[in-house]
Amino acid sequence: MFIASIEFSFIGKGNTPEEAFNDFTGTPFREHCDYYEVKSGTQLEVHIHKGIFPGDPEWSDDIDPKHQWALGEKVDSKTLVFSN
Repeated sequence: MFIASIEFSFIGKGNTPEEAFNDFTGTPFREHCDYYEVKSGTQLEVHIHKGIFPGDPEWSDDIDPKHQWALGEKVDSKTLVFSN
């Protein structure tokens, strides 16, 4: 599983990096821009990471048990331009 995000609050998930990015470009991207009052025309970098979930071998005791996921290795980044 992969996770695409700008900040940790709004994410897209998918089985491939492209699916995660496409999932993020819908509602999560709009919500991020609304929440942070992003101005139209602003370029934002979306980071795509391997997702780590409870039960995965990479999940460790150092991760807060309240978390449902953590970011693993960064695999890609893409730029989106916000327009409203």
